[in-house]
Amino acid sequence: MGLILLPVEQLIPTERTKPRRVAALQKKLLREAVWTRPICVEENDLFVMDGHHRLCVARKLGLARVPVLLLSYRDIPVVSRKTRYSISEKILQQRAALKLLYPYKTTRHFFPENSLSCAIPLGLLQDAGQDTYTEIRQQPESIPPLSLAISA
Repeated sequence: MGLILLPVEQLIPTERTKPRRVAALQKKLLREAVWTRPICVEENDLFVMDGHHRLCVARKLGLARVPVLLLSYRDIPVVSRKTRYSISEKILQQRAALKLLYPYKTTRHFFPENSLSCAIPLGLLQDAGQDTYTEIRQQPESIPPLSLAISA
């Protein structure tokens, strides 16, 4: 389980979002100017387990990359919140490959930590042309050098 920055276009959503929730989250993110929660992503196929609204906001803002927590279904159980949908890692992989989105809040993942957080200035997520790790080292000293660390 590791936190990294990945290009937004590499991430594959698996559920629809609510426009009002996206708008509220975008407003909060712009006000704070800091990304505070990583998107949880399946480590091999890069489909979103948790963070569909955050991904939608990143796309709307034209961010080049986002903080991502790479996870495996070996460690993360998933169930369906809706009885008419069957959910498994294999089904999620197939639907992600076909870009078939589940309705809003269909899947429920059980993560070991229930309050994952990070603190990454939006400026680090905007410019795709610079090396991410160099940018992080060059941040002012007021930002902790391990601001990518996850806190539970």
